[in-house]
Amino acid sequence: MNTSARWLSFAALLVLSLTSTARAGEQEALACRAKLTPVGQQMYDAVAPHVRADSQLPDLMRAHVRGLVVSGRISRPDALSAAPAVGACLRQLQL
Repeated sequence: MNTSARWLSFAALLVLSLTSTARAGEQEALACRAKLTPVGQQMYDAVAPHVRADSQLPDLMRAHVRGLVVSGRISRPDALSAAPAVGACLRQLQL
C-alpha cells in the first residue's frame, strides 16, 4: 500500500471515528432530554439546534429561551428551575 493510500485510509477511519463519537453524544443528549420535564424539553428543543462544540450554553439558553418566556409558552420560574438539567443535556451535544 503506497503512502497516499495509507493516508486516505487513515483519514477515512478518523472521519468514521469522529462521526460515531458525535452520534454517541447525540444519543446521550436525546436520552437525557427524555428525562426532562415538559418545560425542559421545550427549552432543549429551542436551544439544541444551535449548539456547537464551542458554544457558550448560558448565552444560547438566554437567547433562545427568552422568547419562550416572553411569549408566555413557559413561565420564568419554570425556566429557571429547569435550566440546570437542560444545560446538562445540552452539554452532551458538545462532546
